[in-house]
Amino acid sequence: MQIRVPTLTLVLLLLASTLPAAPQFAPGRLIVKFKQPPTALSSYKNSLSGLRQMVPLFPESGRTTTSNRFSAAVYSFTFADDFHLSTAEQVLLVDPLVAYVERDPLMQLFFDTLFSNQWGLATEGQEDLGIERISGARNDTVAIKRGLPGADINW
Repeated sequence: MQIRVPTLTLVLLLLASTLPAAPQFAPGRLIVKFKQPPTALSSYKNSLSGLRQMVPLFPESGRTTTSNRFSAAVYSFTFADDFHLSTAEQVLLVDPLVAYVERDPLMQLFFDTLFSNQWGLATEGQEDLGIERISGARNDTVAIKRGLPGADINW
């Protein structure tokens, strides 16, 4: 059985185009999880010269409770544009108070190549059964309602 080279090349290109892209990361940002909520973050400003900002990833978890004790120790570290993140990763990973360090990934919420073809997401003023709410006891009635044209889910 003989396969032509152009056909094989085309098949390989099609397979390669369906593979997910390499992950992308937020420039100059690391996620740092401490083993315990840190008490003195100023020491990191001194040891990491390019560090601009340290903010808790979950600021609402200021009090350590059973439900948020793990999120209270996760911080976002932002560095200067010219600072090498690999240097910061090495410094933080040898720190005994740090549980892990990772680059901050950019997330794509939807990756559906056929999303634009999903007819159910388009509102063109279709009629549908609805309920007319009228205050008072047993005053509600069934009514035919029209959708609002153009009130689509636009991504």
